[in-house]
Amino acid sequence: MTLAFWSDLVKRQQLTGWICFACAAVVLAGFSFIWSSTSPERARTEAFGRTLADTLAMQGLEYVRGPDSVHLFLLTNRVAELDGVQGAGFYSMDGQSLVESGDMVTAADARREFSMPLAIGPERVAIARVRLAEEAFSPPMSSRQWIATLSLLLLTPFLAMLLAELNVIRLHRKTLPIIEVEEGPEPEQQARCLVVGNFHNQFSFPGDVRRTIQERILPKAQEVAVMYHGTARTFSAGGLLLEFEAIDDASFQAVCAARLLADVLDQSDPDVEYRFSLHRVMVSPKREVRAELLADAALFATLAPEDTLIASHDFMTALERPERFDIEAVDHPMLDDINTISGPAYCIRALNDTQAALLERQVDAMLGLGHSTEIASTR
Repeated sequence: MTLAFWSDLVKRQQLTGWICFACAAVVLAGFSFIWSSTSPERARTEAFGRTLADTLAMQGLEYVRGPDSVHLFLLTNRVAELDGVQGAGFYSMDGQSLVESGDMVTAADARREFSMPLAIGPERVAIARVRLAEEAFSPPMSSRQWIATLSLLLLTPFLAMLLAELNVIRLHRKTLPIIEVEEGPEPEQQARCLVVGNFHNQFSFPGDVRRTIQERILPKAQEVAVMYHGTARTFSAGGLLLEFEAIDDASFQAVCAARLLADVLDQSDPDVEYRFSLHRVMVSPKREVRAELLADAALFATLAPEDTLIASHDFMTALERPERFDIEAVDHPMLDDINTISGPAYCIRALNDTQAALLERQVDAMLGLGHSTEIASTR
């Protein structure tokens, strides 16, 4: 058969050419999707690296002032032991190594390194750096990808037949009336108040001890959440999440729950340090909060001074009767780097005398020191 034969065939059957073109496009697009790294995977890896560098910088600041090389080495060593981490270290502003753990010498792709400066006042004094392992950015090809590729090749002929059949149906339906069906409205988003806890000193413990601590603390968080008509769960990097929605004065309930949980942990686990942040987001019912927002919220929590809660601007706007609390504005240079949290931040130091007394009785009840289970009044 000559080229002219095929040319005449395509001219007589133009639909054949379009079907072939569509099938080729589907195969190419399928191969590209199956065998390339998906953007959500890379985004999660980069978010993990940024959060890890930020946490390492916050933990190491007090030891850089010393300097205390022993504690700096312990911190970097804990980070280097994590899965997917190649190495970690602290460096002077001129690039000289202060302390390193893992492999920070071998040349590596700049995308795998994440840095965070350490500042004392307006002056930057050092840099914390984390390097992720290469396999974190280049996951091995799985058997699922091979199965998906084979399935795509086997289904392509059936796709061609389906397109040809659809064209026949289209030609027969040209004279039929078109009936439009309206789609139902999207579920209306609802306000949800969040309490996000960051395991602030987690790198002070070995990996197995960290997991034991998290398993021990989760039931306490769930008990507190139930008392204030909310739910509690964990998320990545040892974070705690308490959610409150569809209840009256949810923002006040979130503040009381965060303060109660912080006080219970201070007394029951004095060596464990959690910092808490408060947020208000709009989420569709039964939908989970985006992982990107939770990662930023955990980073935001590290900015809370000791024995305080830090709240976003959106949360404070919804908080009724703020005179029930001791509140002041917070200014920190890292606030500009947290993309999902906009506006000024606020520090909640204490509740007024009445609410504080109620919370004290609740702490005693949870620790087995009393019998009261009353909930702080929202009035």
